[in-house]
Amino acid sequence: MKGQTTELAVEGGTPIFSEPIGQNLGVRKVGAEEAEAVAALIRDGIRGDPIGAFCEAFTRAHGVRHGIAVDSGTAAVHVGVVAAGVEPGDEVILPAISDVGSVKGILAQNAIPIFADVDLHTFNIDPADVESKITDRTKAIVAVHLYGQPAKMDELMDIGRRHDIPIIEDCAQAHFAEYKGRRGGTIGDIGVFSFITGKHMTTITGGMVMTDTDEFAERAALFAVGRGEEEGTKVGMFFRTHVGLGRKYRMLPLGA
Repeated sequence: MKGQTTELAVEGGTPIFSEPIGQNLGVRKVGAEEAEAVAALIRDGIRGDPIGAFCEAFTRAHGVRHGIAVDSGTAAVHVGVVAAGVEPGDEVILPAISDVGSVKGILAQNAIPIFADVDLHTFNIDPADVESKITDRTKAIVAVHLYGQPAKMDELMDIGRRHDIPIIEDCAQAHFAEYKGRRGGTIGDIGVFSFITGKHMTTITGGMVMTDTDEFAERAALFAVGRGEEEGTKVGMFFRTHVGLGRKYRMLPLGA
């Protein structure tokens, strides 16, 4: 953190904390309504589009146009950086304190994570240090809203606009948190979420990528689930035209 230490604790620096700071409290329980919905899917089979309905409800609650459901928060980060146009060898700036999933999603794209310092009081990414880390290889900035508290989005968005770098909001720990009256995931160019057990809301395992940018949404959908949002890839009854190599990150209908 700024002004506190210049060496990581694992490399001999002074630790910030001398006592454990807590642990995961376990699996979040679901209610009778959710249990019945899952039972109905198992009993009657999948009817309609539960994943699409979940995407529509979640994005409507945020006032965002596009939502692509995936199978984990880590997958959401990966899809988010791909949607932002990050290629192998590019650099992505993120905070030095975050869940490892934030880093895995970047490494999965063979991109290079660049760690920026964090604010002493919030542990969120420090915009001034972000700007000092920007190079001609920087292709995205990930703002992690840690412990339910949004990062300084005004400053980060200003940096992104001046340098023409997309801002990805990692809202895995901040579902429905607000920054100056706007919900997390709606301020940056792309918002990513995790719904694994223990989060504020859960699909047991799952994630979401949200954006208002058509290009980002189409790129995310093609990469994450192998199809565009409008399901325009089918040719005849049995064939599809594939336009690139993606992943099978699709959320399970039982989770939706």
